[in-house]
Amino acid sequence: ARSGADEIFEGVLLKAKNEHEEKKAKILGNIFANTAFNSVISVGQANHALKIAEQLTYRQMCLLSLITVTEGIELSDEDYGKRKKIPYETISLLQETYDLYSNYGLIVLNDPNIVLVQNWRGMSPKKFHLSPLGERYQQLMEIEETIPDEDAMDVAKHFQLAPEEPDSENKGG
Repeated sequence: ARSGADEIFEGVLLKAKNEHEEKKAKILGNIFANTAFNSVISVGQANHALKIAEQLTYRQMCLLSLITVTEGIELSDEDYGKRKKIPYETISLLQETYDLYSNYGLIVLNDPNIVLVQNWRGMSPKKFHLSPLGERYQQLMEIEETIPDEDAMDVAKHFQLAPEEPDSENKGG
């Protein structure tokens, strides 16, 4: 029978081999390094972390990094639902943030008065913090240490919205 470490190692190799986003390969390797010989983390949990890492985009990993380290980064906390025009790149990132919240449960709202966010319009990295599962997986993936600051800042700039201008890209549909 294979050991848990062998199983995780094989999973990391297969996922890294099939990964088109090269920057994620190191993060997949971090999961192996932090779980294979750790008696506190079960093989099942390691496999789940690996599955989540495989499904997340690199930009979502950058978002997790931003949510973790927001000091010194000027992010807008405005309600995007009230804007008439939002750049498509920002909408795409808001949707990716929404996926972290609704599909993966890796982030939760800072505001206990808001029970549920229904779509991307309620998203902003400044409004969230990592859930307990998000904290655990962020540590297993070593996202803070692995993602270069410039990659996180490339994502952050799309949440630093200037005042609305009439010639913005779209109508926020």
